[in-house]
Amino acid sequence: FWTEYFGLQQGDREVFRMTAPDGSVIINYDRPAEHTRILEFRYVGIRAPNGGFMPGVYHADFKLLRDKSGSEQTLVDMARKVELQ
Repeated sequence: FWTEYFGLQQGDREVFRMTAPDGSVIINYDRPAEHTRILEFRYVGIRAPNGGFMPGVYHADFKLLRDKSGSEQTLVDMARKVELQ
């Protein structure tokens, strides 16, 4: 799962979350940005487990959050899904 966006500021929170068909969380990435960047590209993923991935629908979400006067504002909110058979 990848994202590309403009206007990342130091301290913004980049949050990736991916869930398997059974609802288990397989990726949970939540970190503050270390640097300000005009253009940012991020990706997350995992290696296939022994026996391969279970069939079904996988969900991936990304949010870019910024603190505005003590209140967190969502700047980017993306959701994707893919079905494996």
